[in-house]
Amino acid sequence: MMSRAYNNPRWADPGHERVFLDTVVGGETQSFLWSADDPSPAGREVYTRALAGEFGAIAAYVAPVAPPATASQLRAYANAKADVLRATARAYTLTGGLRVMCDATQGTGTDLIGLKEWGGANPAATANFVQNDGGVVTLTGAQSVELANAVLAYGQSVFAALAAAMNGVANGAVTTTAQIDALAWPA
Repeated sequence: MMSRAYNNPRWADPGHERVFLDTVVGGETQSFLWSADDPSPAGREVYTRALAGEFGAIAAYVAPVAPPATASQLRAYANAKADVLRATARAYTLTGGLRVMCDATQGTGTDLIGLKEWGGANPAATANFVQNDGGVVTLTGAQSVELANAVLAYGQSVFAALAAAMNGVANGAVTTTAQIDALAWPA
């Protein structure tokens, strides 16, 4: 085995089964990984020598740090969070105690705008509304307006949180997904 000067021993894993050692090769310092089950006898010997402290005390394992999320990744995360919130059906309690399950997706919002227009012109008339759970409820025109206003207001509250996330990413105040999660998202 060619004799090399090894230094800077450090654990390569939290279980202390592999050790990194540095050595100079071709004028450059390079790190090599050694373990008890190294395929070569020379590698197993270097590992044993490292464990014996021949190259110095073995430094603690340091977990690799994930690179920070890019602005594009943060915007995508915030958009996905908003999409999930809008797509999740919520219970809205209307006048008379009627509970209606409804999401706030773009398609539902479009339908509700039409229902709101109809309900405003026909407050005492009734129409069937299919809920997200498949149940059908009968709404008065006035309740249709009430439902549309509540769902659209919820959608706008999601967009307000999304705007805060996007603005924070743009100005550098938001740099992690945890910061996005900590914003005032509606329940």
